[in-house]
Amino acid sequence: MIPVDDRRWTEVTGEIEAFVGRTVVLKVDGGRVTVDVSSLKGNLERVVAPGTTVRFYGVPVELRFKAMGFIDPDARGRR
Repeated sequence: MIPVDDRRWTEVTGEIEAFVGRTVVLKVDGGRVTVDVSSLKGNLERVVAPGTTVRFYGVPVELRFKAMGFIDPDARGRR
């Protein structure tokens, strides 16, 4: 039997305010969201900087958002 995770993936978009270990503090409309990026490969700090607007995909877990992936909308302009 395969375990089923009934939590639905969702997205959160905002501006990176800070990196704290494997956590990102994201400024969103109405406040801030703590995003756990430990599931993402690589060093996110090398790819994006504070002030960058990004979109994370994942699931809400307790008081934070568990990221499973992200999109940097500004990446197309940095070639």
